[in-house]
Amino acid sequence: MASPIAPPPLSTVLPPLILGTATFNTQYHPDPTHMPYVSIVREALLTHGITAFDTSPYYGPSEHLLGSALETVETPRSSYLLLTKAGRIDARTFDYSPVAIRASVYRSLHRLRTPYLDLVYAHDAEFVTPQQRFADAGVDVITNASMLSMGLLTTRGVDRGPMASWHPAPPELRRACNGLAQIAQSEGEHLEEVAIRWSMDHWARIGAEFGSTAISHKGESGVRGPARMGISVMGVSSVAELDETYDIWRSVINEESDGREVHRRRKIAALVKDRMWPSLGGWKNYSWPSGRKEYYQRERESHDRETQTESHAGEPRRAEIRYKETHTTRVSGRGPEEDDRKHRDVDDADTDERQGVRPPKKDVTGTPKL
Repeated sequence: MASPIAPPPLSTVLPPLILGTATFNTQYHPDPTHMPYVSIVREALLTHGITAFDTSPYYGPSEHLLGSALETVETPRSSYLLLTKAGRIDARTFDYSPVAIRASVYRSLHRLRTPYLDLVYAHDAEFVTPQQRFADAGVDVITNASMLSMGLLTTRGVDRGPMASWHPAPPELRRACNGLAQIAQSEGEHLEEVAIRWSMDHWARIGAEFGSTAISHKGESGVRGPARMGISVMGVSSVAELDETYDIWRSVINEESDGREVHRRRKIAALVKDRMWPSLGGWKNYSWPSGRKEYYQRERESHDRETQTESHAGEPRRAEIRYKETHTTRVSGRGPEEDDRKHRDVDDADTDERQGVRPPKKDVTGTPKL
């Protein structure tokens, strides 16, 4: 019997820019079904050549909307990558058991209207280790997301709009970030562009060890390659935001012969290091809670009680659930309030990962491609 063909390394497949669709959710739009999600997806794929889309069943209707948008695009399924997640159920519950993961995958196949998935993450299975430990563990790719800290690093801030009620940043940090917007304006910049440029450019270099060599956006000239560069995931709420963020990314990776980008990079770096970081004071590198000690203690006690009894025949024992107390604001950070809202946005009738989910009605030959 022939051995299965090993998949290629992710670093040779994933493009350096991915469209994230966490914004296709009520946390970022009062009614996501009325946001221009179809136009965003079509513009990303057909105009900018962005060929990877990141979503999650935890992002409310995101999978449904992304799948619906992709159905309007007359391009082969093999021409783009679908990345989703599994394992996170709500603010207090994680389940990475084989049964739950398989149920989640089948549900995502149905929602995304696709016969296979290109990549499935273990959602929020967060840990912080030195880079060498990632390498020793065989980790090939680490993506950089939430470049605006869920709207915190924007001119508008998070005190207006849907984010005001759930964003986990404390009031003092929100005010400090409002001060960053004023600093950016004093230099003729917008905080959003400074944050995105800094994040993309910085990660393209320091994240190169766990980055991508698949530079193929429209085959345009002037793009770095074939050296590896860190991968970034951008989330947008409009076509205008998509175009603007894509243009920033293009300018970041472009190597201008006249040195304009080198000058721009140095200006942004000086603005961030010399003015913005000192302005933040003790808030620099602040992490907010994601899960609470009492949640962990409650689940731990429940788990200990369960392990004292015999499991039913054929029923897999539920895996021990651990919760990290914090996530860095520079990467991601979800507080219990946000997590609860995000979970409520999901249709409980067909999305509880703890229940069995039947495969989609469309034919899926063999094991779903992950």
